[in-house]
Amino acid sequence: MKYDGFTELLKAAPKRLGDSLELLEEPSRDPGGSDAAYRHLCGAYYLAGYAVECALKAYIICWLNRRNPTRIVAWSEAIRYLKTDVAGARGHNLRLLLAASQLEPEIDTDEAMRQNWGICSKWDYNERYRPAFMTDRDAVVEFVGACEATYDWLRARLPFS
Repeated sequence: MKYDGFTELLKAAPKRLGDSLELLEEPSRDPGGSDAAYRHLCGAYYLAGYAVECALKAYIICWLNRRNPTRIVAWSEAIRYLKTDVAGARGHNLRLLLAASQLEPEIDTDEAMRQNWGICSKWDYNERYRPAFMTDRDAVVEFVGACEATYDWLRARLPFS
């Protein structure tokens, strides 16, 4: 199968979200004798944000395909058509991706989504290496929940989801 970006991102998003939710469960292997709980929170945080990133990128590719007569076959090609620079590390910035998706006005009209997005949009893929936030289980659980709600909102706007 030829890599098309959209299909891969569409498949990755729910898988990463599922992994994130699974990591919120108590570690089963030596939970008291290792840093498993901390590592699980780090993983849950990272994967929840990554799921939203994948869903946003899939939406953007889909949106561009509808606007352009030629098929955008990969994320790297989609970047050329966007007015926002989301190449490289900037492609992990959820705020930039939302701006590129042009979904901001829709979020602004939905209070629950606006609240979830406010939490979710603070995701920083490097944060998983900074231990301060990852020691607050409740904050990570809240973050993952906001990402799950954001993913569900995005999924409803994607075809074939």
